Amino acid sequence: MKTQLFYAKLVATLPGVALGGNNAVPNEIQWMPPGTHNINAMQGDKPVSKQINVTATAAKMLDAQLQDLRAKAAAGTEDLPYFDFNHNDDGASGYPLQFFWGGDDPVKGGIRAKVEWSGSGEEALQNRVYRRFSPSFLVNAAGEVTGAPVNMGGLVKKNQPNSRQRG
Repeated sequence: MKTQLFYAKLVATLPGVALGGNNAVPNEIQWMPPGTHNINAMQGDKPVSKQINVTATAAKMLDAQLQDLRAKAAAGTEDLPYFDFNHNDDGASGYPLQFFWGGDDPVKGGIRAKVEWSGSGEEALQNRVYRRFSPSFLVNAAGEVTGAPVNMGGLVKKNQPNSRQRG
């Protein structure tokens, strides 16, 4: 089956950063909400629609891929997986440490990521410059999530109506 790379389809609002003395940023986020989703993307200059299904199986597969990439990065043979800003590949907002299944709740469930934020990512969240997250993922023709690129998503400023697709 042909695999396609999608950007900025399923945008989740991050939990609010506390005001006042406690400006702690979340140490985990919803990377992708659970269930079946219809997404709109652009393939070149042509709009495409796709139905994807987000499952616990995908979370396990993504974590295995992430841990393999992290081990290769530690050995100096691969880049460290990261999150960026606005899918622009220019600087890291954070580094995923683990993917796991959070259950079927649309807000607290789905594929979740434990995150180590970079200094600029933490500052952007604390200052509320970025309030949403958008995953980057690979999907096959059947709509199953099959992996993610090294840049596994990014903080985004607002919901983006169309996404870019490479395939």
